[in-house]
Amino acid sequence: MIAYHGSTHKLPDDLALLMPSKHGSFGSGFYLGDKAAASLYADSDHLHEFWVDDSQLLRVDACFEIAEPFDLDTAALPLLARLFNCSVRDAANVFSRLTCDGFLLGAEVAELVQNEGYAGLYLDYGTCFEVVVYPPFDVIKPI
Repeated sequence: MIAYHGSTHKLPDDLALLMPSKHGSFGSGFYLGDKAAASLYADSDHLHEFWVDDSQLLRVDACFEIAEPFDLDTAALPLLARLFNCSVRDAANVFSRLTCDGFLLGAEVAELVQNEGYAGLYLDYGTCFEVVVYPPFDVIKPI
């Protein structure tokens, strides 16, 4: 599949030198998405196109509405419920404990996903998608 990364700078030619974000909506990692979403983060010439081996990604429905009853602004509750094998209500409590600032998750999510044998996440929002990959970034290649 094709995915995009929007940034304000040129990425290194060697993917081993990529610096994943320390925190993010779905934990630490390198974030990609559909072209429209990635364009929001890119300046004029830093929309980077990647081939992604999505067979190695954990597929999850991302949904903000599920979090509304818990007064949370996150689409990560379905993922946390899956990773922690718990209800959405319990996932809301897990989210509150794991976030660094009430919104962003850290390395714990990446570790749990990788421990299940996945290289990252494919997050389906219905009308758009997001991909988060974790080092060593073997599942992405620049185009």
